[in-house]
Amino acid sequence: VNMDLWFFVLLLGSGLISVGATNVTTGNSDRRDETPIIAVMVALSSLLVIVFIIIVLYMLR
Repeated sequence: VNMDLWFFVLLLGSGLISVGATNVTTGNSDRRDETPIIAVMVALSSLLVIVFIIIVLYMLR
């Protein structure tokens, strides 16, 4: 059960990162100055989700 949960965590993190990457690459030219902010926010949110799930798994252990 634990390995399936870790696989789900990795899948969720990679999915969020890929969504952020496609969102940045398909940005319009007039909104190009907002794309680094969006990329940083997506990376931080995915990192926060992964850290939160790791903390929850450590507490349940």
